Amino acid sequence: MGVIGCGSPIKRKFNKSSLREDLNDILACGQGDTSDINLMISYLEACLPTNEILDGKTYSQLLKEATYFHTQKQRLAAETVIREEKERQREALKINELNHSIEVKVVDKAYKAESWREYMVFKMALTNYNNKPIRAFKGKIVFRDPTDSLIRSYDFLYDTPLPTGKKTLFSFRTHFNSFCNKDQEIHTQSLKDLRIRWVPEKIIFEDYSTL
Repeated sequence: MGVIGCGSPIKRKFNKSSLREDLNDILACGQGDTSDINLMISYLEACLPTNEILDGKTYSQLLKEATYFHTQKQRLAAETVIREEKERQREALKINELNHSIEVKVVDKAYKAESWREYMVFKMALTNYNNKPIRAFKGKIVFRDPTDSLIRSYDFLYDTPLPTGKKTLFSFRTHFNSFCNKDQEIHTQSLKDLRIRWVPEKIIFEDYSTL
């Protein structure tokens, strides 16, 4: 009897000017609970800025649309979480495979000056642990101090074939600025006091497949 006495406000047509009153009536007459009202409000907030046609629809229709909208939103959010997790796992597997494919170690460093230019030269030990010969690879050599604070990272590219199981030595040269504190820190500290990390980014194999 209460619903009839209320005049079924949920069957009223949407009216922006009386929206607050209509929603309060729907709630008061028991034709929707707080979650239903919140669903409709969220749906209307999403529709109104995009000029969706709401005039002519009853609140009953809007509640059905709002419920569907909410369900789809939840589904898309869940799919996004699953997709991002799969991407994270793929990236983790790729990084793990990269780390186990190539080893790069800095075994020595030296300062050199040539024709008014200054350089730091790093002797690198490179080892291919992958079961395929490598054509080229790139990554970053990251230097940190004993407290693990970043000093500098260098982009590193090696484009000489490296057979499976092969270990080779390579000299990597980079410009040195005597007025730069970071360069001076790498120059003056011994290798054992530097925390050096190889961060692989991409490997091109002899068959042109990539990792």
